[in-house]
Order: sequence, then structure tokens, then C-alpha cells
Amino acid sequence: MYTEKDIMVYKDSQPWGERVLVFSPHPDDETLGVGGIISGHREHDDPVKVVVLTDGSKGGDKEERKKEAYEAMAILGVKDIEFLNIPDRELSLEDKIIEIVDKIVQDYKPTLIYTPSPTEGHPDHKASAHIIWEGANRFNWNIKLAFYEVGVSIKPNTLVDITPWIKKKEMAINAYKSQMKQNPLGEKILGLNRFRSLTLPPPSQYAEALWVLLPHEIKSNTFSSL
Repeated sequence: MYTEKDIMVYKDSQPWGERVLVFSPHPDDETLGVGGIISGHREHDDPVKVVVLTDGSKGGDKEERKKEAYEAMAILGVKDIEFLNIPDRELSLEDKIIEIVDKIVQDYKPTLIYTPSPTEGHPDHKASAHIIWEGANRFNWNIKLAFYEVGVSIKPNTLVDITPWIKKKEMAINAYKSQMKQNPLGEKILGLNRFRSLTLPPPSQYAEALWVLLPHEIKSNTFSSL
């Protein structure tokens, strides 16, 4: 008999104990998508590296955005941040970019990668997912892959309770002052996080949603099937 459990997640996953690599298309996506999870990883002493793929110049001064990213990461406890400075809205599935990403992965040796989901609407977000997917298959990364949501909600198979770190996430979002002036994304994302706790038991009040794939699941699917 069909029940809600066939399509909904009722358990809080705790992805701690990993070596974490976060890919962010623009300065702020990492915080909007998985800011609470990042803070949780750091509180559990997990190493976290954030790679910002584009310069974010379509959304304002790129140096200002970079400065805001450093401030936000300091709030979340991340010291390792790298900027690839690819022009905003020009991120694409190019061999050169895939190879750069692969070198980062080979050097850092993560056990878990976060990237925006393939269902995102922004072309840079979708390209980020495609690049990571292609790298995982082309170079046989034996790494778990977690897709996160920013502009388009996903159908998750994983929920992470971020209630203990929601204040830090809010502070990190607000560090992106130039972006919040254009669009008060903070209150909207926190509203999404509040909703994501719908199926989690108390005392959860906020959660971030993920679609997590294990290495064998990555190899057994195609990007177009996601």
C-alpha cells in the first residue's frame, strides 16, 4: 500500500565525519544552499574547502563579492576558499574547466562533494552540476555527491537538521550585503529551510535538503536522466 514514506524523508541525516568539498557557482550559493550543513561540518571538525567557480560579476563588483565571501566563510568556520574567477554566466562543460576541477579534487581528496542540483534554473548552477557529474565519471572519483537547492527546490532523499546552526547561516547570508540589497534572499531561503523541517521530529525547526548519490549510483546513471 502506498504511503507518504514512499516519497518523503522523515529522518534527519548527519553527514559528519567527511572531508568536504563544496562547489559554488557564485559567491553566496554555498551559503544559501548548504550554509547550515557547512557550519555543522566545521563544528564536528570536518575539513571543508569551498570553491567558487565564477567571479559573480553580473551581480555586482567582483572584488566586493569576493570580500563578502571571505566574511561569510569566516562566520561558518571555513578558512579554505578558492576562486576560479570564470566570468559570470559563462560557466560551461569545457574540458579545460573539468580538468581544473579534477585537479582540485585529486589534490584535496574529498569524501563528499556538494554542488547545486541539475534541476536549477540558472545556467551557471546547472553547469556546475554537469561539470561535477562529468568529472566524477570521466576520472572515476570514488566520492559521494550531494546536490543542493538554491533557486529550484529538489525532491530530496536526505534532510539535514540545521537548527543548531541557523543563526550562523543567517549571519553568513547577511554578509553578502550587495546581494541582499538586490533581493532579500535570506528570508526566502530561511523560509525554505523552515519548510524542509516539516517531516522531521522535534526539536528540528530548520533543515537543508539534499539529493545524495553514492559512487555506484553516479556510474549507473546519465546526467540527462537526473
